[in-house]
Amino acid sequence: MFPYNTCQKCIVKDRCKRVTGQVKLPDNYVEGTECSGYIYLEEAFRLSNIPKEYRCSILSSIDTKSYVGDDLQKLNNVFRDIQNIPNIVMFNKNKGIGKTRTGITLLTEFIIANAMSCDFENPIGLYVKFGSWSNMVREQYQFNDSDYSKRVAKATRWMKKVPLLLLDDIGSGRTTDIIRDLTYDIIDYRKENMLPTIYTSNMTMEEMSRESCLGEIIVSRIYFNAVVLQLGGVDRRLYRS
Repeated sequence: MFPYNTCQKCIVKDRCKRVTGQVKLPDNYVEGTECSGYIYLEEAFRLSNIPKEYRCSILSSIDTKSYVGDDLQKLNNVFRDIQNIPNIVMFNKNKGIGKTRTGITLLTEFIIANAMSCDFENPIGLYVKFGSWSNMVREQYQFNDSDYSKRVAKATRWMKKVPLLLLDDIGSGRTTDIIRDLTYDIIDYRKENMLPTIYTSNMTMEEMSRESCLGEIIVSRIYFNAVVLQLGGVDRRLYRS
C-alpha cells in the first residue's frame, strides 16, 4: 500500500524511500495525504518544458542499444554523478536513434535530484527545441506583439541562467544573424558561468561550424570541456512495432 494518494502516478515511486519504508513517516501522519516531494517534482517538471511524449524518461527506461564503443561507460559515469553533470554533446546523422530521449533522461534525473530546490517560478532544468525557439525569435518581429516578445525574452533569459539546459537538434532550421547572435550570447554566458548544457544534433562538428549554420566561434564553445557521445543504431521510429 502506498503512503500517499499521489504515489501511484509518481515517476519515482519505485525508488522513493518513503514508499520502501527506509524513511519512516511521522506518527501523526494522516493516510492518503499528498506528498510534498511530489508537489515540488511536478512543478519542476511543469517548468522544464519536457514534452509529454518523454514524461516518463527516467534512468530505468534507457535502452542501451544506441550506445557504441565507450559511450555507455561515459553515460554511466554521468548518471552516477548527475549533480555534477558536465557539458554533453550527442550527435549522429541518423535520426530516431535515441539522442533526444537520452538527453531528456539526463535532464529528468537532474530535476529529480534537485526537485526540492524548486522555487515554483524558475526552472531547475529546461528543454528547448532549437528550431522551435528560433521560430519564436523570428515570429516576434512578424507579430509585433509586446506580450509575445516578452515570452520570447523570458524563454531566452531562462536558457541563459537555468542550472541545466537541453538544446535539442541544435543547428536545425534557418539560422539568421539574429539567431546566431542570440545563440552565441546564451552559450557563451553558460560557458563563463560554468552552467552545464546538453546538446543533441544530427550534424557533425564540421557541418555546424559552417558560416551558413552556427559558425566556428559557437561550435568551439559547444564542444568546450564536453563529453561527446556519437551514439549509433537505426531509426526506431521507422521500425517500432
